[in-house]
Amino acid sequence: MVTQEKSVVGIGAEPKLLGSFDVVWKYLGQLDESAPAPSPSTVDDNHGTESDGSILLYSTSDRSVTLLPDKTIVKSGKTISLEEAEAIQVAALAGLPVPEIFTTDSQPGGINVLQMSQVEGRPLSQVWRTMTLRQKRNIALQLRSMLTTMRALQAPPRLVGACSGGQFRDSRLCHSHYFPSLVNEDEFNKYLISNLSHVTPRPVRDAFTRQQRNGHRIVFTHGDLSPRNLIVSNDRIVGLVDWEEAGWFPEYWEYVKFFLRTGAEDGDWPSYAYEIFPEVYHDELVLYFSILQWQSP
Repeated sequence: MVTQEKSVVGIGAEPKLLGSFDVVWKYLGQLDESAPAPSPSTVDDNHGTESDGSILLYSTSDRSVTLLPDKTIVKSGKTISLEEAEAIQVAALAGLPVPEIFTTDSQPGGINVLQMSQVEGRPLSQVWRTMTLRQKRNIALQLRSMLTTMRALQAPPRLVGACSGGQFRDSRLCHSHYFPSLVNEDEFNKYLISNLSHVTPRPVRDAFTRQQRNGHRIVFTHGDLSPRNLIVSNDRIVGLVDWEEAGWFPEYWEYVKFFLRTGAEDGDWPSYAYEIFPEVYHDELVLYFSILQWQSP
C-alpha cells in the first residue's frame, strides 16, 4: 500500500463512529426499492407558476425541478438518477439534515421521477456574500462537523461509486459523465485516466499514472458542496441537498470536487476550505486539475 501524504487540519469534534455499514445496508433493504433525492431551494431563478399552483423552479431539455402546492419537490427527467435517493437514505441514517424521501418512479422513455420534502430556508448562495466573517466561519465549521460524521461511516466492501452499486455521476466543466461503480481505488484511478482525450501524449498519460496513489480510505462523499446546495436558516445549516454526485469515493474526492463545483459567483467560499475540511489533499488537488485539463470537459 502506498503511503499517502495528507494535511490534517485540527479542530474540534472527534469522528462519531456509526458502526458497520452492514447495519445501514440492511436497513436500506427494508426501504422502498425506489426512493427520491433532493434539490429544493437550491435552484436558480427559472421560476414559473403553473395553473395548479405548482412552481417550476428549474428546467432544461432533460430535467426539471418543480415545487408542488403541498410543499413537496419533484425532480424528473432523463438525467435524474435514482441513485441520488440511495445516497439521501444513507445521509438520513447518519443524522444529516436532508430532505425526506417520499417516492421514486421510472417511467417510459427513460424518465426518472423523485419526490421529496422541501427544506425550508434559503440557499447559502443567496446570503453568503452578506455574511460577516464570523458568520461565514460558523457555517464552515457546521459543514466540517457534517463531513466528519460522513467520513466516519464504514464503507461497504469492494465498492467505489454510487451507494447502490449502480452508475455514478461525475460532473466536470461542461458535462456530466456516468460510469459503473468500481471495486477498489486502483480501478477508480484507471477510470480517471481512461477519460483522457485521445490527443493526450503518452508521456503525459504516463506521468499521471505514476503520480496516482492507492491506499486512500473510501468514505461517504456528497460531491457537490457548493453554496447553492446548503440550505440555511438563522445562520444554521438546515439542509444539505442535491446528492446526485454522492457515493463512496476515495477520501480526497470531496476536496477536489469542492473546488471544481464552485465558481466566481460564490465569492470567497473556496477560501474556507481549511475550516470546512477535516483533512486537505494538496497533491491530489494538483493532480486532479492537471488530469482535468486533458479529460473530456
